[in-house]
Amino acid sequence: MSEENHSSSLKKYFDKVIESNFGDLIPPEAIITPFGIKTFDAILGGGIASSLLTAFSSAPETGKSTLAFQFAANFINHHPKSAAVYIDIEGASSVKSNTLYVQDRITTFGIPPERITYVPSPLDLVGVFELIKKVILGKRELQKRTNDDYKLLIIWDSIAATSSSKDINALDPNEVIGFKARELTHYISRIKSDLIMNQITLITIDQIRANMKITNRFQTPDDKGVGEFSTNFKAATNVSSFQHAVRQWVYFSRGSNLTVQDPLGVDGFVLNVVLEKNKLAPSKIIIPLVFDKKFGAIPALSEYLFLTEHTKFEKKVYKESSIKKIYPPLVSVSGRSKIINIIDPDTGETVESTDKFNERQLLKHYYQDPVFKNIFDKAVDISIQERIVKPFFERSNLMDGEVNEFDE
Repeated sequence: MSEENHSSSLKKYFDKVIESNFGDLIPPEAIITPFGIKTFDAILGGGIASSLLTAFSSAPETGKSTLAFQFAANFINHHPKSAAVYIDIEGASSVKSNTLYVQDRITTFGIPPERITYVPSPLDLVGVFELIKKVILGKRELQKRTNDDYKLLIIWDSIAATSSSKDINALDPNEVIGFKARELTHYISRIKSDLIMNQITLITIDQIRANMKITNRFQTPDDKGVGEFSTNFKAATNVSSFQHAVRQWVYFSRGSNLTVQDPLGVDGFVLNVVLEKNKLAPSKIIIPLVFDKKFGAIPALSEYLFLTEHTKFEKKVYKESSIKKIYPPLVSVSGRSKIINIIDPDTGETVESTDKFNERQLLKHYYQDPVFKNIFDKAVDISIQERIVKPFFERSNLMDGEVNEFDE
């Protein structure tokens, strides 16, 4: 028998041993649920993944909870047989007012009330993980009883607000210093296999701590690069086990404020998003979102903002590389109006354009004019391919120095 056949036989033996002894421990594929904004889903690698943790981190008042509810709506709509559980530790101190807020979020995003469970409770770490395990057990029992498959989203808001099991009874602060980190590490290690084997989508919300400079008075945090991600991040849960259990770590940072008087007509702000860690695709890529205080991130407006100019991340990367020309923004100015162009990436020629439009009418054109929507969607898809996928995922342009010959 040839050496190749010997190797093949050995492989077949290994496969048989692994299947018979460890087949039950081979996990199913993680499920990927789109967030619903093409640029955001592109840098995520398709969407938010199940089976390990996804972390939403930022300074306060940047819309993390709103974005979590927005994703819950997308999750439930995307998976017909699914449900969500929202564990609210931060909102437990004001249950009545916070319940009204949650009801407003559920209504705003069109979440079927019968498919989301809201839990406002001051649970400690032990309580949170016990609840998560029982919810997963309920999913398994339902699947076994119905012989069907169900998807489950759990949102934990927030880790920073969750106390350790020792905090309430400790008489001396020294008794609890470092304990929360160890306890969190312990329970994450215990829950990981349940998340993986049951395809659980778990979003954890946390706060970034900015260093406060104290001189003769309190000064602003030293996070001067808010929106640029140029400073050091310090998460409240800087725990090794937590970091290793996170599949996607998303940082949000407020950029410029937006008002209803501005062309986009949004009461909110630009929200810069960076993937600090992403096991589905390259990390460190930044894109902007248009965030409305009531309606969350607006997909069409966020994608339009991406079309209007290169991001700071793109400019920085290309400035430091040998490439001087990159796929251009696709929004041109005509008097007080705008035009969206589609530019052939191979020739640099404009091959299709929308009619002139006013930015305040952008959403109306997008939802009511099929021709406009078709050109807009193609422009976004091509821009993502040329500005995110090729240079940063495939690394082709940055690796071989090839550029397309067209002006910005």
